[in-house]
Amino acid sequence: MNRRKILLGAGAALTTTIAGCGSADGEESDEPNDADEMDDTLEDDSDDADDTPTDELSEEDGEDDEDDEDENDDPVEDRIPGFEDDSFTIDSDEISLKEVTRDDETVTVRMEAHSLDQEALEDDLEDAGRAFVGAIDDVDEFTGTVSTVEWDVEHGGTSLADFYIESEWLEAYEAEELSEDELLDRIIDTGSMD
Repeated sequence: MNRRKILLGAGAALTTTIAGCGSADGEESDEPNDADEMDDTLEDDSDDADDTPTDELSEEDGEDDEDDEDENDDPVEDRIPGFEDDSFTIDSDEISLKEVTRDDETVTVRMEAHSLDQEALEDDLEDAGRAFVGAIDDVDEFTGTVSTVEWDVEHGGTSLADFYIESEWLEAYEAEELSEDELLDRIIDTGSMD
């Protein structure tokens, strides 16, 4: 299997998916949408999280209250702003989602390919890209906090393709300052094959 073809196919599929979603968001910006409703739901959920009791150890000893508060904040810091991670699921026999992590301004999506069938992988990566974009419930919050989304696709422990997408490229595309082909070229230029 030519890993460059997978990289090109994956990049093209994700670009098409992301570009299509960016255009659709721009057309409906004046009307309320599900993302606004989801944002309200997330705010309500975060208010409920503040009512969660602290762990029993911090209440008993009282010495490490400041450290415990920092530990309680970690899940909030690991949350990807503007992204509903529970909504990002993959239903495929060809690929599976290993993990989605956030480290400061970088989100990393790790996927496992169970096949080397290029056409099937391209289709499933397009679906994965669509699912990822669909899980972004607040584009402004997401792009304002996340600068890079890295994608790592492996097969049997071997990397098939690594590439990344810069949030500023998506913003430029949405503002029609970057064409779909230019966006694809930028994504492909970031790719590496091990």
